[in-house]
Amino acid sequence: MQKLMEVNGGIRRDFVLGKDEVELFRQKEYARLHASTVCKVKFFSDVVELTLDKKLKTTRSTALVKVERSVDGVVAKGIGLAASAYAIIDLGGKAVGYAIRHGWLAFIGITAS
Repeated sequence: MQKLMEVNGGIRRDFVLGKDEVELFRQKEYARLHASTVCKVKFFSDVVELTLDKKLKTTRSTALVKVERSVDGVVAKGIGLAASAYAIIDLGGKAVGYAIRHGWLAFIGITAS
């Protein structure tokens, strides 16, 4: 969580590491412990929002990740759907042409001219 915070704007003011929270509890510093918990919950909310907006930064934000994000859009999906439909129609047409040339559809009156 700490690394993710660092990459996405820095460590929050009230953030305390889990191992240090144990000591806060032992010292009965409940207000600081509560502030740290609230800080972490708010950060998780921000992570979800950034993820949905496709703006979450990670240390793995490489070219591959950027390519993956670019093909996840509506336009890319539309192009993929159109290409798939074209390939299916083209393959079907070739299969019917092959069947006609070899006389496989003669029993229903379709023959090669």
